[in-house]
Amino acid sequence: MARVYALLIENALQTGETAEAPHIKGWVQKSLGWFRTSVAEAEAVGADGIRGQALMGLGTVLAATGDTATAREALDSSVIALESLKASHHLAKARERLAAL
Repeated sequence: MARVYALLIENALQTGETAEAPHIKGWVQKSLGWFRTSVAEAEAVGADGIRGQALMGLGTVLAATGDTATAREALDSSVIALESLKASHHLAKARERLAAL
């Protein structure tokens, strides 16, 4: 669900809507909530790859809404988690998103 809301946000922002629109704010809150839950659950069961991907999604949504400091923290954590697994595809995406901040 986190990714579904993230895609809705991304598509709306690409059409010129702002992150301040009420429906987008709602999607942001839902997406962030689901990503945070995913990070916590993945951490609880030791699923570092899923945790790294969820942190990347979290950072992406935070960046889209202008919270670059928190986005950077999430993306940094994502890179660290994905580096430890040598998850090249997701690691490249996380590094790319971090560099774009």
